Amino acid sequence: MTEAAAAREGLTVAEYLVRFFSEANWLAWLALMMTCSVSSVLGDSHVAWRVVRWFNVPGRRLTDMLPIRASVLFLPRANRASFGGQAGARPVDHGGEGGGHQQPGEGGH
Repeated sequence: MTEAAAAREGLTVAEYLVRFFSEANWLAWLALMMTCSVSSVLGDSHVAWRVVRWFNVPGRRLTDMLPIRASVLFLPRANRASFGGQAGARPVDHGGEGGGHQQPGEGGH
């Protein structure tokens, strides 16, 4: 699809992508992403804090939970981004003839 759009405009794919990303409003995008990230961390931390206080440690403060929950939320995203979105992905062997689906962990060849 990107190749077709670049060809319509008489550009190479690289030139098309450079132009496309140079026209983005990066400040608005960053503001939106920061707002979403902060609200996600605060919401998740609040829920986890309530559960921990309810079941484990009644005296635990929300500020004790924030760094823990933030690392749990952001590290997997950073890991996925560093591997091109393919972290943990692996091909499934369909068993040759018949296209039978093989679940991970099932016997194979």
